[in-house]
Order: sequence, then structure tokens, then C-alpha cells
Amino acid sequence: EASAVADRLVIIDRGKIIANNTADELRKTISQENLIYVTLQAPREEAGTALRSIPNVKDVKIVGDVPGGTRFACAGSSFDEVGAFVSQLARQKGWVLKELAQREPSLEEIFLSLFHR
Repeated sequence: EASAVADRLVIIDRGKIIANNTADELRKTISQENLIYVTLQAPREEAGTALRSIPNVKDVKIVGDVPGGTRFACAGSSFDEVGAFVSQLARQKGWVLKELAQREPSLEEIFLSLFHR
């Protein structure tokens, strides 16, 4: 990616600079939400419903089935808060939490979001 070879990124649209910042700062400007991946060994529909009920989770999508579970992508504002709720939920329900990971938007996603404002 460009962030590997550049300290700052400049995005130009029709001759006008629409963004000029570091990759980290650009990520912060386009989204206050993080993509949080959760893989649970649990009943698929029940787990999806439970994840949607977590505070600060704005969207939940089923990514797919993996060996021994279902992988979900959750849009949430705070990885720490969502992670704590997911962990507590899994313990209460007796589900196995196999994955809890955060992903920030890629530079391509940042670029596309700036052009779709």
C-alpha cells in the first residue's frame, strides 16, 4: 500500500486536493467505526441476534461458516467495549468464542469514501 512508502497521502479530485494527511489520520476522518470480526461456536441465528443487541454495535453481517462456528462482521465504535460484551455474552450462553479481531478501513476504502461524499 501507499502507506508503506509515504508519510503523507494527498488525494486529488478534478484538480482539487480533497485530502492531505497521514494514513492513520485519514482513517479517523472517514469513520468512527471499526470492523470487528467475531467467530462463535454457537447457533447462528441466536448469535447474530445477540450480537445485534450489544450497545455500540451498529451493524452485524454473517461473513460465513468456518470449521466449528460462524464468523460475523460487526460495525462498532469501540473495540474494547464491544469485545467485553461479546466475551461476557459467550460466557453467559456457554458459547465458544473462537475469534475477536479488529480491522481498520483500508486505504482503498478511504479513497472510495472520500469520492462518495
